[in-house]
Amino acid sequence: MNPYRWLAVARRSALALGLGAFSASAAATTIDFDDIANANGSPIVAGYSQLAWSNFDVLDTVAFENANGPSGYSNGAVSPPNVALNGHGQPAYFGSGSAFTLNDLFLTSAWMDGMDVQIRGLRHAGVVYETTQRIDTTAPTHVVLDWVGIDKVEFAAAGGALHGYVDKDGVPGEQFALDKVTLNGPVTTATVPEPATWAMLTLGLGLGGAALRRRRAVTLTKAVSAAAPFARVSSVPTTLAVAVFRAKSTASAPSGVRRKQTDQRDRIESARHPS
Repeated sequence: MNPYRWLAVARRSALALGLGAFSASAAATTIDFDDIANANGSPIVAGYSQLAWSNFDVLDTVAFENANGPSGYSNGAVSPPNVALNGHGQPAYFGSGSAFTLNDLFLTSAWMDGMDVQIRGLRHAGVVYETTQRIDTTAPTHVVLDWVGIDKVEFAAAGGALHGYVDKDGVPGEQFALDKVTLNGPVTTATVPEPATWAMLTLGLGLGGAALRRRRAVTLTKAVSAAAPFARVSSVPTTLAVAVFRAKSTASAPSGVRRKQTDQRDRIESARHPS
């Protein structure tokens, strides 16, 4: 294989491997709450999935239905058995100290049909995205957001009419089930590239620099070679160069002009070299 072609292939491969490692580290994360033990309505602790949580509880929908009867919680378990819920039907949020992208999530009302949930995406305490979703108890609503560069997501539910489910533990309210939250980020120490990744990127960039230097050297060599004939022409004696130039000029001129040029040269030569 041509060495230059091999170098180009190696450079592309190294860069692709290095950048691929970065892409893998930034892959989307799905939060389904199923890895939380003792999901009996207890609060989601700060730091779960590298996020801060406020007024979000976790519920095992299978255990809850066995003890309480049917509800929208069970219908909203896209990834059973656990879901998150807004405690006492009050506003809730999750967020991070670093920006992230919220891709999508699933919402289901626990007790009310036609309940509205306002979702807001914030960045540095300023609202940058906002939507209101009307949800029911019978099936989850898939909410696609693709909100980029936010650090907090707020939820507030209101309205709707009772579906008919009975809450044995209290009065049915404006609770909703949240499940399968998909996001990219936030950036944490867990996503810092490994040393091998840095080495691969360094190799790729080094190969790229070497190829660029080699290409410049080849270009310079070609330029010197192309200029060599002109350098040789400049070494020809001046008298001979002038004669060649005059011959070309005379050959390209009309016949009348050539005679005048010849007469002028003869007079100049006679003046320079009188007999």
